[in-house]
Amino acid sequence: VLWGSGNDADFPASATSNGVERAVKLIRDGAPQAKIVLINSIDEPFQPDDVRARIRRCAESQKGICARLGVPCLDLFSRSGITRENGRALVSGDDCHMTAAGYAHIAPLTAGFLRKNTGCIAR
Repeated sequence: VLWGSGNDADFPASATSNGVERAVKLIRDGAPQAKIVLINSIDEPFQPDDVRARIRRCAESQKGICARLGVPCLDLFSRSGITRENGRALVSGDDCHMTAAGYAHIAPLTAGFLRKNTGCIAR
């Protein structure tokens, strides 16, 4: 499981995509039977608009490289359901990391994605 994060947005989107591509190549070269998936970052609703735009570009770039490489991608940026309206309960005071409630919020989506794409039984 590869996990993208908002920290990836500190770099150009092409750099994070290149990193994903290199990681996938290394995994496929070393373990050709491995099932590889990527989970990208949540939208960080309390970050400044320019930071959110960089995270969006990064998430879109990661989705694109995954599509090209045939790697399933759980797009938490678009699908987490974490918004300004519910975010105070789900995002910590640093405005970028999820709280326990935030992880619980995305757990069913993540578990279903992993079950479907890896065959693991996530609980």
